[in-house]
Amino acid sequence: MEFDDPLQIWSIFSAAMNENPLPASQINALLQSFNYLGIQLGKQWKPENVNPMILGQMKKASSQIGDLALGTMPLAGTLKNSWVIPRQHRLRWYGLQVTPRRGGVRADGEHDRAVVGA
Repeated sequence: MEFDDPLQIWSIFSAAMNENPLPASQINALLQSFNYLGIQLGKQWKPENVNPMILGQMKKASSQIGDLALGTMPLAGTLKNSWVIPRQHRLRWYGLQVTPRRGGVRADGEHDRAVVGA
């Protein structure tokens, strides 16, 4: 996704976080680490509220994230119609064939099957 302003991604991130807040446990554990970036729950991100030196690094990071994502995409799966299709990793574990599934794993044995997940 191309942006006219590389800092626009931080505004979008802030708006998304405020529309869909994290669970309370994650808010307490993680959100404080975003304070120096000017990202706070319930407040829209504004570049003027961030230290100019940090703002420069945020701009640099947001302009490089696309190349980083494209470079690591083959590790996650294949690109098809702008979507990354995850690979089906299959492995043998104690005689079971274990396949990751959405929300858990499926294990197929010679005589039975187990699905473990959320």
